[in-house]
This record gives sequence, C-alpha cells and structure tokens, in this order.
Amino acid sequence: MQTSRSAALDTGALGAMALDAALATIVLSIGRTHLWIPALSLLGLSLTLAAGALSLPGTERTGPSIARMRRDRANRDDSDALERLLDGLEQDIHTNDRAVVRKATLFDGAITLLLFAILVELAGRL
Repeated sequence: MQTSRSAALDTGALGAMALDAALATIVLSIGRTHLWIPALSLLGLSLTLAAGALSLPGTERTGPSIARMRRDRANRDDSDALERLLDGLEQDIHTNDRAVVRKATLFDGAITLLLFAILVELAGRL
C-alpha cells in the first residue's frame, strides 16, 4: 500500500513537472499580459516542489530490510527473534508513513501552485 502510494506520488510529480513546462511555454508564446511574471513565478515554485517530491526517498528505499530480519532471526532464538522482527517491521512501517507524508505534502504544494498559476494567467487574459 505504502509503496504504491509513493509510486503514485512520484508519477504525479512527473506529471506536474510536465504541466509546468507546458504551461510556461504557453504563457511565453501566446503573449505577455501584465500578470505573466507572477504566473511564471508560481510555475517555477510548483516545478521546484514537484522535483523535491520526486527526489525524496520513497518507501522502496526506506522499507524493511529482509537481510537484517534474517540476520536477527539466525542470531537469536525463535521467540525472541519473532518479537524483534515485529518491532522492526512496526518501526519500518512508521518510517515509510513519514516518507509518504513528506512526498504528499510537497506534491500537494506543487499542484496548488500550479492551479494558482493557471488562475493568474486566466485572470490576466480577461
């Protein structure tokens, strides 16, 4: 679940970056209104946040280490190993949750700024 959400956020960030580039091209090519600088600034901020979301480690890089789990199990008796494995898994799930929340926050900011840039550009054309 966490891995698929992280992958979806990465894909969304790539899409937001593509939209930023496309809208910047449209803003620059169609003609300059008095609001083209704020629109391009918002697009730049949106692109930065989307790139930031994409550069954060996803759950696949912060998830549980199977090798560590096997080592722990081999070094301890079965009852103690199971408890340690469950503790490690719980800690890894919390780490993954934090990674996904950081990605989601940056992605939400990128989309919000993208929408503001669209609204500013549309307002300039009225």
